[in-house]
Amino acid sequence: MKVDDKLHDHPKVQRLLERYDETDALAAMGLWVLSGSWSGDHMSDGVMTPYILKRWHSEWKRLAAMLVEVGLWEVVDVDDRSVHQFHDWTHYNDSKAKIMADRIARQLRKELFADPDLIKAIRARDGDRCRYCGCLVRWGNQRGPSGATYDHVIPVGRPGCTNTLKNVVTACRGCNARKKDMTPDEAGMRLLRPGTLGAPAPEGLNPSDSPSGSGLVGSGAGSGPSPDSIPDPIPPKKTRKAATTQPRTRSKA
Repeated sequence: MKVDDKLHDHPKVQRLLERYDETDALAAMGLWVLSGSWSGDHMSDGVMTPYILKRWHSEWKRLAAMLVEVGLWEVVDVDDRSVHQFHDWTHYNDSKAKIMADRIARQLRKELFADPDLIKAIRARDGDRCRYCGCLVRWGNQRGPSGATYDHVIPVGRPGCTNTLKNVVTACRGCNARKKDMTPDEAGMRLLRPGTLGAPAPEGLNPSDSPSGSGLVGSGAGSGPSPDSIPDPIPPKKTRKAATTQPRTRSKA
């Protein structure tokens, strides 16, 4: 559980201390902290059952009512029974679904990088081009929007998400940040053909600053070759103009 370092000055905590005896108020806060620790450990999304609460205090019902009264907890119905739940738990803590999805994602990434043949095949097919905007990705770029990443077309946590040549593509960091955990259709993006050339990625920007990813998402089809692949034009030769002579006039004194 994440506890903000301003908890001691939070209006709800101040309200608790003002309305109740300090011994009861601190006991209620102790119950709140223990419950939060338990919920984080068991991934209950802030839901606390009577069976758990009575383990820590014989008067848990009274203390829980105090927490509900000041807005730190609320009473909800789960499986046709009333239980207590932290107010806005998922605003400050990851939900169980996100925690499990992150674990699966880490495992998939670990398995992906442990398969050099698959990585070689992905890079050979995509030609170091982002499959969403067509920009030339840069494998040594660890922060910029053109930095190279791998993206699962069917997102992690969805049925059918696997480490296969069909489902893993090269993506610039900007497009990957835009797509997040969505499918291309859900993100308003499209998967380009391998090797499609697109707009160059602007450097020096945070991926979140560019709503369209690193470049012009989906601009590769019909947009012509990327400026990265166009040689610099040869400047025209300069011609020296013939000097014109003007008759000198002698100024009069």
